[in-house]
Amino acid sequence: MADTLRIKRRPATGSAGAPVALKTAELAFNDNDGKLYIGRGDDGAANATSVAVIAGSDHESRIAALESQLASLTSSKAFQ
Repeated sequence: MADTLRIKRRPATGSAGAPVALKTAELAFNDNDGKLYIGRGDDGAANATSVAVIAGSDHESRIAALESQLASLTSSKAFQ
């Protein structure tokens, strides 16, 4: 039988931002800001020492900005 992967979730009615605490490698999704977070590091008791954004709506805008910059560079003579 397949295992079920459960991700912590804050509903859209909750506040935006990262969770206060996660376990090492634990995932959490915030419906309010559309971001996926992961617990990084290990304090020796399986608690994450930091929480980082690994996906979400702001990442899409960053990718679009980078693609635009790349298009500008490749159309210039900088790479010719």
